[in-house]
Amino acid sequence: MTKNIWLVIAALIVGIAIGLYAHRITTPTATYQEIGSQMAQDAIDRYHMAERNGDRQQMYYQSGIAYNIYLQMKDEPNYRKWRDVEYKLSRVMGMPEFMYPKKDE
Repeated sequence: MTKNIWLVIAALIVGIAIGLYAHRITTPTATYQEIGSQMAQDAIDRYHMAERNGDRQQMYYQSGIAYNIYLQMKDEPNYRKWRDVEYKLSRVMGMPEFMYPKKDE
């Protein structure tokens, strides 16, 4: 009889552990917007670090990452802002015109 009680208790503990684990797997901890915002902010932080150190190539690269993340998130105001930053850096760096057609400023 005591053995049966211990088996029931062990089964309950295992069941609870499986339930908690399954809940952790199926419950997202962050939304797509939160993840995208954090990724964009990381790229912007890296942009500012490169800016402080005078690394134009890295500034160009990080601004492109930021604007592409905002594009995927469909955040048009931030997309435009970082696209313009990248465009201006391309002009400063002397990128070929075919890469960035002239646009109204």
